[in-house]
Amino acid sequence: MFITAVRGDTVLEDPGRPPECPPPAEPPDRAGADRPHAFSLRLLGPVSLTVHDADVPLGGPKVAAVLTALALHANQWVSLDRLTAAVWGDTAPPSARVNLRGYAARVRCAMRTAAPDGDDRLTSGRARYRLRLDPGELDVDVFHALAEQARAALRDGRAGEAIPLLDRALALWHGEPAENVPRVPTIEPLLTALEERRLAVAEERLGALLARGEDALVVSAARAMLADHPDRERTWGPLILALYRLGDVAGALGAYGQARAGIARRLGIEPGPYLTGLHQMVLHRDPRLGSCAPAAWWVTTVDQPPAPGGYPPGAVAARPAGR
Repeated sequence: MFITAVRGDTVLEDPGRPPECPPPAEPPDRAGADRPHAFSLRLLGPVSLTVHDADVPLGGPKVAAVLTALALHANQWVSLDRLTAAVWGDTAPPSARVNLRGYAARVRCAMRTAAPDGDDRLTSGRARYRLRLDPGELDVDVFHALAEQARAALRDGRAGEAIPLLDRALALWHGEPAENVPRVPTIEPLLTALEERRLAVAEERLGALLARGEDALVVSAARAMLADHPDRERTWGPLILALYRLGDVAGALGAYGQARAGIARRLGIEPGPYLTGLHQMVLHRDPRLGSCAPAAWWVTTVDQPPAPGGYPPGAVAARPAGR
């Protein structure tokens, strides 16, 4: 429990005496040894530390903020100044450094509980700390690794292999990134980037499903995503294409109208060439919409600008010569 002390007119946060740490975690038994990465630090949702899926108590949101900042820079030295900014932003109390040492003690205790080598996980230096994490222990790293494997499969046209990888990556999410950590200017951009990557992976999954002919699944998944993120053209595109392939041309054109009106109303701009090009193809009943390779399409639009004339990149290879 944190103690609040008052000195004059200044309120000081005091983490109190360092907690008494429990004994170090025992090495896994024979059954546990067969389970890789039993120790897991999770940031893709509420910050949590688990051992064999059992939660290890961390403490309050400021302890979680310290752990988040250390984990996002795992195996690197993080200065006390950077940790101060990650916890309080520009409103740090005079006792910030004292408090940080108390929060770090709680992180160290949690690591000691979670891992047999927990005493060696959090290292302190001259006004700095370093958290050691091994491969597979941070869910953010696992998410990125699975997403990159899926993208490689999509580039090679192996949508069937990509879909389970994308599903596993998205299943790691249990809410907004580090949702129990106070948002401050120094940490928020990192968390926003994680959320953006999650959406991109979900959109790549839509492209993979299209490549497998799972148009009905694309419609339901895209509509669910658009309920929370109505301005994402890379989500509207799969919905429009899936509706068209299901024979609902009016629905596809109506979806484009919804996208255009919403983007204009909220952002004050017209849809980009990717979406307008797809709209023109639907209007003209372009036969390539039934045979293009959208799995490559969704990866290509991340790495390269839109194809000439606004055609979906997956349709370019099928474009007749001279057009």
